[in-house]
Amino acid sequence: MMVVGFLGCYGAIQESQCLLGTFFACLIILFACEVAAGIWGFMNKDTVATEMISFYDSAYDKAISFPALPGTEKDNKEKDAVTAVLRVFHETVRTKRNDSKITHSF
Repeated sequence: MMVVGFLGCYGAIQESQCLLGTFFACLIILFACEVAAGIWGFMNKDTVATEMISFYDSAYDKAISFPALPGTEKDNKEKDAVTAVLRVFHETVRTKRNDSKITHSF
């Protein structure tokens, strides 16, 4: 992404048709990849949803079951922050799951 941005920025400064052409070609390729990924995700949304739920469930379980870190208060604050973020993800997935057809129990 940085290379593509560099091509666009430097090509515009130098008014180089070659660099700007390369920049626009890269943008078109990236856009096509994003569209393809979106179509693939839409076609496989049940599989993607199931995998995301299992990923966040396992991350949540690991964060909850991980013992408090010995040492500084900073370590415990980091664990608390990670646990809070994962709790939000966990509750969001649970809410979305109740609205959808996916049945997966905690």
